[in-house]
Amino acid sequence: MKQSLFGSDLSYEDIIDSPFAWSQQAIVGTENMDGTPCQILESKPGKGHTSSYSSVKSWVESRRSVPLRIEKYDSSGKVIRRINTTRVLLEGGDSLPVDLKVYGLGGSVTHITGSRLKRGMTYADTEFTPQGLKQVNAPPGSGSSE
Repeated sequence: MKQSLFGSDLSYEDIIDSPFAWSQQAIVGTENMDGTPCQILESKPGKGHTSSYSSVKSWVESRRSVPLRIEKYDSSGKVIRRINTTRVLLEGGDSLPVDLKVYGLGGSVTHITGSRLKRGMTYADTEFTPQGLKQVNAPPGSGSSE
């Protein structure tokens, strides 16, 4: 689960786990991100949920409910991964984070661009399991080298 996803600074766990669904949630503060007011939500896995992260803090823009920053911490309180939203797309009344900057350990950075984001796509639940993610192929014309 800690393995890099397609050589990026995201792990498989980052893709399939949802800290927003963890049982322990608390607003722990407020902060402006580039002039945008955000509430800081701290999520902890709680009983019955395993994660390599002991907590996750999300800077959520109050008006659009979009996370502008997510920080994932280990048990000593060290930031293991930081994900910044760099572009938000308004799609049918919903605000979606489409461009991300992911900061990994050792100073590495991955830019993820969702410029070809499509809504209304359906995927089987099995595609979001560790085994299913190993079978994912980039769509034709996506610019990936195959």
